[in-house]
Amino acid sequence: MNNSIFVWNCQGAASNSFHRVLKSLLRGYTPDIVVLVEPRISGVKADRVIKKIGYPYSHHVEADGYSGGIWLMWNSRVQVRVLANHKQFIHTTIQNSSGDSKALFTAVYGSPCPSLRSELWEELSSLRVSDNEPWLIAGDFNATLSIADGKGGTRRTQSGCKHFQKFVHNNGLLDLGFKGPKYTWQRGNLLVRLDRALVNNCWISSQPLSRIWAQNGNLVDKIQAFETEVQVWNRETFGRIGRCKGKLQRRLLGIQRALERNPFSSYYLELERELRTEYENICLREEIIWLQKSRSQWIQNGDRNTKVTVRRHRNRILMLQAPEGHWEADQSKLCEMATNFFQSLYIEEPRPSPSYQYKEVRKVFLGGDIDPAFNRTLIALIPKTESPQTLKEFRPISLCTTVYKVITKVIANRLKLVMPLLCLPYQSSFIPR
Repeated sequence: MNNSIFVWNCQGAASNSFHRVLKSLLRGYTPDIVVLVEPRISGVKADRVIKKIGYPYSHHVEADGYSGGIWLMWNSRVQVRVLANHKQFIHTTIQNSSGDSKALFTAVYGSPCPSLRSELWEELSSLRVSDNEPWLIAGDFNATLSIADGKGGTRRTQSGCKHFQKFVHNNGLLDLGFKGPKYTWQRGNLLVRLDRALVNNCWISSQPLSRIWAQNGNLVDKIQAFETEVQVWNRETFGRIGRCKGKLQRRLLGIQRALERNPFSSYYLELERELRTEYENICLREEIIWLQKSRSQWIQNGDRNTKVTVRRHRNRILMLQAPEGHWEADQSKLCEMATNFFQSLYIEEPRPSPSYQYKEVRKVFLGGDIDPAFNRTLIALIPKTESPQTLKEFRPISLCTTVYKVITKVIANRLKLVMPLLCLPYQSSFIPR
C-alpha cells in the first residue's frame, strides 16, 4: 500500500492560524488520509471546518466540550470503510482506489483520564485483529511505553503506562519510531512523547524493505535479499547524487543570470537561497558517502593501532642519566641500571610455583601461613614527568601475584560484613584499646 496518512494532534481547529498551518502541511505532504485529533469543536461548526479543509469524504467523532474528538478525512485515491466507532478511536479498513492492498487503520485519541483510558485498551483488544491482517494504529495515546518517553517530572510519570505496555505486548505491536523532535507534549519541565504509530508484523512484511525479514529462509538469504533491495534503493532514490548535483548547478547558474538582469526580484532571491541550501545538503550527503567508503575510523584515528604505537613510543626509555652523572643509551646497560636500582629498594624472594596456587589459597583459609614467595611482585616503571631523565623521575608500581590478590580479596569481602558492626559510618579512624 503506497497511500500516505497524515495524523496531527491540532489542539484546536477553530482559529485562523490552524487553517494556515494545516494548509501548509497538506501542501507539503499531500496525504491521501488526514486524521485530526483533539479539534475542540463539534456540531455544525465542526462540519463547516471539515468541509473547508477540502477532502470529499469524512467521518468524525464529536468532541466532548474542549476534550477529545477525532476527524477522519480522505480523498478519492483511497477507499475507507469504518468498522467501529468509539469515543476514543475510529477503526477502519483502507485500500487504494484499485481495490487491492487492503489494510486495517485505527485513529486514536486516548482520554487524559486514566480510568477512561483503561477502557481504550480493552476496546482495542476486543477488535481481535488477526495476525494475517496488516494493522496500523496511530494517534495521541496520552500514555507512554517506557521511561525513555519522558523527561523531567516525577519518577512515577516517567515509568510508562503498564496497561499500554500490556496492550502492545499482547497484540504483538511494534513502534515505528519517529523523525524530528522526540517529545510531543510539554508542561513546565515535563516533556513527554504521547503521539506514536504502532504496527503488527503483517504490516511490516507488506512494506518494500521490511518484508524481506518476514520471509521464510535462513539469515544468509535474508541478508542477500536485503542487499539487493538496498542497492536498488540507492541507485534509484538516494545514490543519484552526481546527477542531482549537476542539475542544481545548472539551475543556480540560470537563476544567477536572471538576477543579473533583475537584481531586486524577491522571487529570484528566495529561489536562489533555497537552491543554495539544497546544494549544500547534496554536498553534505556526498561527503558522508565518501567518508563511509574511505572508513571514517581511519580518517579520525589514522592507521590501525595508531594510539597503541604512540603510547609505546612515549613510554619507551631511550636514555637515562647514570648515578655517576654520564648519560647511558645502551639498552643492556639501561636494564642493568634499573635492576640494580630497584634491587637496592626491594628484597629478592623466591618465585612461587603457579601449580600450587589453589592449594596455597585453600591452605591459608584452613589456618595455614602464607608462603613468603607469594609476596613477590613485578615492578613496572611509570614516568612522573613528560621527559624523565633519572630513575627518581619514575614511579614504580607493584604487580602482585594471583594468590596474593585472591587471598586479600576474600579477606576484604569478609571484612565488609563485620566492619559496619565495629565502626560507625562517619568514623574515619579509631585507637584500639
